Amino acid sequence: MKKKILVSSLATICIVASLFANAFAENIKGEFTSKTNNDLFYWSYSATDKAILIERENTLSGSDLKDYSSVAPDVTKMDIQCTDAIEYYKFSDFTDNLNNLNKINVRDNCTELIIKNRCPKLEYIYMALNDARSIHVDLTKRTGSIIPKFYLNDCKADYVYVDFSYYTGSKNITIPQCYGFDPRIDYTFFGSSIQSVSFAAATELIPEDAFRNCNSLTSVTIPSTVTTIEYSAFKNCPNLTTIDIPASVKTLRFNAFKNSGLKTINYGGTRANWYGLVQEIDNDGLPVEGGNVLNVDNVVVHCSDGDLLIRKIEDHYYGYIQNDFGWIKENGKWRYYAENGAYYYNCIQHIDGNYYGFDSTGAMITGWKKAEDNIHWYFFDRLSGAQQWNTWTKDGGNWYYFDNNGYMLQNGWRMSGSDWYYLKSDGVMATGWQQIGGLWYLFNDSGLMQRGWKQVSGKWYYFDQTSGAMLTGWQQIGGKWYFLKSNGAMAASEWCGGYWLNADGTWTYKYKATWRKTNDKWWFGDDSGWYAKNETITIDGVSYKFDSKGYLV
Repeated sequence: MKKKILVSSLATICIVASLFANAFAENIKGEFTSKTNNDLFYWSYSATDKAILIERENTLSGSDLKDYSSVAPDVTKMDIQCTDAIEYYKFSDFTDNLNNLNKINVRDNCTELIIKNRCPKLEYIYMALNDARSIHVDLTKRTGSIIPKFYLNDCKADYVYVDFSYYTGSKNITIPQCYGFDPRIDYTFFGSSIQSVSFAAATELIPEDAFRNCNSLTSVTIPSTVTTIEYSAFKNCPNLTTIDIPASVKTLRFNAFKNSGLKTINYGGTRANWYGLVQEIDNDGLPVEGGNVLNVDNVVVHCSDGDLLIRKIEDHYYGYIQNDFGWIKENGKWRYYAENGAYYYNCIQHIDGNYYGFDSTGAMITGWKKAEDNIHWYFFDRLSGAQQWNTWTKDGGNWYYFDNNGYMLQNGWRMSGSDWYYLKSDGVMATGWQQIGGLWYLFNDSGLMQRGWKQVSGKWYYFDQTSGAMLTGWQQIGGKWYFLKSNGAMAASEWCGGYWLNADGTWTYKYKATWRKTNDKWWFGDDSGWYAKNETITIDGVSYKFDSKGYLV
């Protein structure tokens, strides 16, 4: 990829050099005294190519000094060079009316290019023939939306610093590839009013102080080619509350987000990767002990395999810890880490609107779980060692059921094998008598279902005191007989199997009734002489109406 970029850039430079070579066949000439360091510059302008050549000389000469402001509005290309082998020079003589200048080629030993807010359409700066080792480009207080691109192939400079401080142009900017691909280029948008920034594909580096004190910055988009985020890159950005950091980032320098509003980091790598990511390096290139922190507080890091919490514990930059936090899958088991870094175990915990159970190892429970007597849950603060506890159940020995997602079943039925079980509102498996159900209906004042809420009581069920299984059929409970239908509901105020069940469900009437037929008409009665008449009764779950003579209607 780099070879392709180099070939392309060299080809571009050759074309630009050719353009400048042909640009001065038909010249308008002049000279002016530099405002930078009182040197003398000669200029030549080609109307054909709308290009201007500016050459620096060592000695002042000539009496008719004239700047190039008269031709400046037409200039689209500028070539700046030093012809007398002077070691270094600076250039700041850009007029305010260079409104169409698009390209600048800076040659020889230029150490400083002071453009500031001039040349609003400037898009390309070539330094391919520049011999200076260090170059400063001043683009402070720019109001235009264009971010000029730099080309440094064959440039001998070790360092090019581009200053965009207090930029007030577009609120949403994209940093060109050259700024994050060529390690010699350093830049800053210190104190700028930008709100969002993204980086071109192939960007590898976000430099030190790049967006420091950008108070309005709220959004940062980092491509998966970035490997390094340098010191204080987003320091003092109070409105930057969340950022996505791809797994490609291998080095995240100390204080990169210090004093920002950061609360959430979405990191594409694992927790293990994150722990080795944040680095502080001394002057010898060695890691600083305790430097694996970002100097931020209460920031949640969402990693690919779980969450971490960066938390301040002391009032200096070494006093930070990074704890596991939230749901984390370890060895095939899910655990939940509290904000102090300890995981829950031997407990039922309310998390994100649902109840979950955790066993003695901290693993999330699925299926049936019995809480033994005196079971408690514990966690120990990793820093202070303080112990805290709450009882899981008041009495112990209760059964609970957790589905495959770990959700504790409440107010719900569960079939295991061939038996039905019911889990109450507190999640405890029901035993003994339980009233379940009870629907709400809407009635009007005349009794029609329309207006006014009314609750219809639920049904009674009985569950085995030991196993919790729902019972059916005839059952003797507390010395009394009851009939539990096939759906488990207790029969009451009805006939079942020929026996009458009272309103409380008990069987006390000893006579057994049966269906009988007289003159091809059916009636229902027992051996005591009783038979149904002028009423509607329920027999084996079905309602029947009988006339005044006792015959089935």
